[in-house]
Amino acid sequence: MAAIPSQLVSIPEKTIVKPSSPSPNSLKYHKLSFIDQSLSHLYIPLVFFYNKHEQHVHELDQITNTLQTSLATTLASYYPYAGTMKDSSATVECNYKGVDFYNVHIPRPMSEILNHPYDHHNTESCNVFPKGLPWKNSFDGSLLVAQLSHFDCGGIAVSACLSHKIGDGSSVASFLHDWARVTRDPNIIPRPKFIGDSIFPSRNIPMFDPVFQSNTEKCAHRKFLFSGSKLRAPRAIVAVESGIKNPTRSEVVIAIMFKFATKAASRINNSVSLRPSMMLNDVDIRPLVVPVVIS
Repeated sequence: MAAIPSQLVSIPEKTIVKPSSPSPNSLKYHKLSFIDQSLSHLYIPLVFFYNKHEQHVHELDQITNTLQTSLATTLASYYPYAGTMKDSSATVECNYKGVDFYNVHIPRPMSEILNHPYDHHNTESCNVFPKGLPWKNSFDGSLLVAQLSHFDCGGIAVSACLSHKIGDGSSVASFLHDWARVTRDPNIIPRPKFIGDSIFPSRNIPMFDPVFQSNTEKCAHRKFLFSGSKLRAPRAIVAVESGIKNPTRSEVVIAIMFKFATKAASRINNSVSLRPSMMLNDVDIRPLVVPVVIS
């Protein structure tokens, strides 16, 4: 294991985890769908925190070995994540390259992150991801990076950053779900289906790869909870004002958020009139399509 210098963590180690078995020749090249081709090279980051249980220090080595072994087994089924991007982000060469796995010690209690989820200065000093990776517009490294962080309090965090080119949020959730299943039971073999190109065929034309700027200095993160009972009155108002007979709860929440966001923007810019604005909302199109199984 090679040490990786960093000011954010101590005793960092990096290991290359390869799939437990190489991809067969028939799956050597994974063609991205048209939608995946047009996406940014951003990574999708997720982290899971676990409180300390009655464990001894030497058990951390066992946790590391277990996670790396189960990750190798999972990668054998999710083989594109262990490959290399080719052909201007149109194809993944499933060349058994492997993924990066970091094992780090963060010399602080886990509560510093959990008790201050919106404190960017605090989370930067207790980074449970490799620095800058979740917001990096690049594909020159591993398409998946995992990290096991252990804190002074005895708690641990398991994080993973997965390339948006290979899969979206639902795909990432499926991967992490299967990785957890394999960790609990090594005999489980995940059965994902990579069929995006059969539904949205790739195009043999030059593609523009969007690059999203990651300047978060003026950004604020907030969480709002809208209960079903509290949405009844606004739902009736939206139905009358918009002419939509039965707006969904999601449509009502989006309308409320957009309304107040545009008003806030007008006040900040000292503008009386509303300027043209746009709000993006990601949706899951999986229920709208019928998977095509290629034999």
